[in-house]
Amino acid sequence: MTPFKKLLQQVSNRPFHPIALALYPVLFLYSQNTDQTPLGTVTGPLLLALLAVPLLWVGPYLLCKRDLFKSSLWASLLTVLFFVYGHIHSALHLFALNTGIHFGGAQHAELLLKAKLHAGLIVLLALALILLWRKVRHVPATSFEKLSGIVNTMSAILLLMPVMGIAMSLLSPDTPEAEGHTKASAQLAESGLVKTLGYQPDIYHIVLDGYAREDVLNEFYNYDNSPFLNALKAQGFTVVPQARSNYTWTFLSFASFLNMDYVNDTFKHLGPEDRTRSQAYLMARDNKVMHFLRDQGYRYVHLKSAWGATMMNMFADEEIPCTDSLFNVEFYRVLMESTFLKIWESPVGVSVADCHLTNLKTLEQLGSAPGPKVVVTHFVPPHHPYLFDREGTILRNATVSNQFEFQKRLWGVKPKYIDQLVYFNKRMETIVDQLVATSPNPPIIIIHSDHGPQLLDDDSDHFLHGRFSNLIAMQLPGVQPGEIPEDLTLVNMYRKVFNLYFDSGFEMLENRYYQSAYYQPYDFEEILFDAESPRGRSLEPQSTTTQSTQ
Repeated sequence: MTPFKKLLQQVSNRPFHPIALALYPVLFLYSQNTDQTPLGTVTGPLLLALLAVPLLWVGPYLLCKRDLFKSSLWASLLTVLFFVYGHIHSALHLFALNTGIHFGGAQHAELLLKAKLHAGLIVLLALALILLWRKVRHVPATSFEKLSGIVNTMSAILLLMPVMGIAMSLLSPDTPEAEGHTKASAQLAESGLVKTLGYQPDIYHIVLDGYAREDVLNEFYNYDNSPFLNALKAQGFTVVPQARSNYTWTFLSFASFLNMDYVNDTFKHLGPEDRTRSQAYLMARDNKVMHFLRDQGYRYVHLKSAWGATMMNMFADEEIPCTDSLFNVEFYRVLMESTFLKIWESPVGVSVADCHLTNLKTLEQLGSAPGPKVVVTHFVPPHHPYLFDREGTILRNATVSNQFEFQKRLWGVKPKYIDQLVYFNKRMETIVDQLVATSPNPPIIIIHSDHGPQLLDDDSDHFLHGRFSNLIAMQLPGVQPGEIPEDLTLVNMYRKVFNLYFDSGFEMLENRYYQSAYYQPYDFEEILFDAESPRGRSLEPQSTTTQSTQ
């Protein structure tokens, strides 16, 4: 036997597979993102992976009475489970959403679902490991030695693949795949304003929850919002004077306008007492608007929020956290969420005020980010909780888990609603200025609310008028005055935009409006707005004013 073969045999007889399996996920993720991730970014995770191996090995080594081969196989199994745990949890979470697991009416039911999945998965894995230990603890040591050699070979081959990919990428940075992606992203529509403009405008979709229309602010809040609206108009915005939402609740509104359709038939299978939001949340995340834009070469960027359906989006091309942490680096975040560290991802203790401030700052800086992209962000203000005064001073350190506690009638605290609205007006003006100044081409900017405020009085007409009268303001480069209907509603908003820019041929739907009680969200009651009833009236024999915490 030659010295080289002898050395190779000695090396192969040493169980190095736990180390190889710990390095593989880090190197594989980097190999898929060498064009987006600096080489130095991967150094820290590789060192941490190497340090984690002894921690995962020491327990099995002691339990296996210092048997190197047997303990190494257990260490490799624990390493694999550590790095795939996040993938398993995400798959279970998506399965729960797709199969309609009921969240009930709890404000944070989805957070509870994720926590239950974590608890159940950990218990199942622990039981599986215990059963496996009992099954194999009396297997002869020679069997483990042979199996360790096989796993050594397999893990070496596995590790070699991303290493070769990284080497090829570093030597040839301009790969055909990257060129193809660039060409696909730069492809223009054959007709419509995109062809006329000669570029695909970035799209910024900003939702300000519960933001009132100008006439409602004048009449019920004694506040003149014209300075802010005029500032937007000076930037080229169209402010829709008779804008209305189609639904009275946030989760229904999101499911509707992001899919450019009414959702009554979609939820027909749910009974009037059903309060599950899983299907609506899924529709808000995996929606027709983003599918359409992806087909045009757009990248979907989602800013994580402090509320329900927009708190996360596994369907986005990029998620940007609203907490300032190490995991704001996309490479670290993706790696962390694939591992057992995913159990610490819950935003339940995140400061809602800090979350909004981070998203405001992030949004302001996205103008120069590569496109074409569509950026979606949802701010709870001016909706309560009232976190900010007019200057942006934080009034209350609410967290995601307690932000809506003890606030059943906070819609009635009108001065604080206006203070929060004024602060966000200021920030929106700054953000618009920055996006326009830093974007390579004039972008599309859509600022709107999901519904209007809730007027707490005994007059049903006041409630309907306030709740359906929302803000819609759009900066649409190349669009001529008068091309946007004065009574545009949310369900038709993207239909109109896509028809203008991509000549998509979407039919404009008839404006229809539906209210429902908070505890019976799918028991829809159609509301009519016309010349005889400009404030709205029910088409049902009796109308019910719906009041709740949201």
